[in-house]
Amino acid sequence: MENYPRSLTELEQRFSTEEACREYLFQLRWSEGFRCPVCGHSEAWKLKGGLFKCTACTHKTPVIAGTLFYRLLQNTVALDAASYQDITKGVRGTKVTEHNM
Repeated sequence: MENYPRSLTELEQRFSTEEACREYLFQLRWSEGFRCPVCGHSEAWKLKGGLFKCTACTHKTPVIAGTLFYRLLQNTVALDAASYQDITKGVRGTKVTEHNM
């Protein structure tokens, strides 16, 4: 799948919704269909937020797992947690976790 947008306008049109972005990432990751990274099963339920749940082992896999986007999301959550901790000085770690979940 090397059908890349050739301009900013094409990029904005093609990826105008989160669903369009997820569909593109799905095609990149599983061009021949879903494959569970844990058991290798080929059937999954599509859940909210780009999650897929394997029908065999029930492992949940986000379509962005293993991509730069997943790391960015994790870093954003960590940054939010650090900011929250700075703001509330002295808050316990569990409170920081609860805030971001």
